[in-house]
Amino acid sequence: MATVTLSPRVAPNAGYAQVSRPRQAPRSSAVRLTARGRRLARTVIIGLALAVTLGVAIFGHISSSQASSVQPALTTAVVIVQPGQTMWGLAQQIAPNEDPRDTIARIADLNALSDEDASTVFPGQRLVVPASA
Repeated sequence: MATVTLSPRVAPNAGYAQVSRPRQAPRSSAVRLTARGRRLARTVIIGLALAVTLGVAIFGHISSSQASSVQPALTTAVVIVQPGQTMWGLAQQIAPNEDPRDTIARIADLNALSDEDASTVFPGQRLVVPASA
């Protein structure tokens, strides 16, 4: 017959006092991103890239559309103001089918006249005016 001996289980260091060691502060390590954090970072970067691309596309389109909307060269003529002639009458004579105020504004722009100078003309004054169509 075989003999089996059982001994009571004794915890290690059962008779000794536990010595506690001071805990060390955890070492700071590089930032670790979880899978969720990596997805979020990737989404933010892609979103910023798309926003920048969209902004460049919109502003590029605006500036190119403004550049392409340059008006064709305006044909002009020089008129010498006669005695008794007014800016209103001159505007009606040049463009009878248009609003005289618009024509007066174009004449003022062509001659670099201020608002005060645009309302008064003098006999003998040379004015650059849009040519009649």
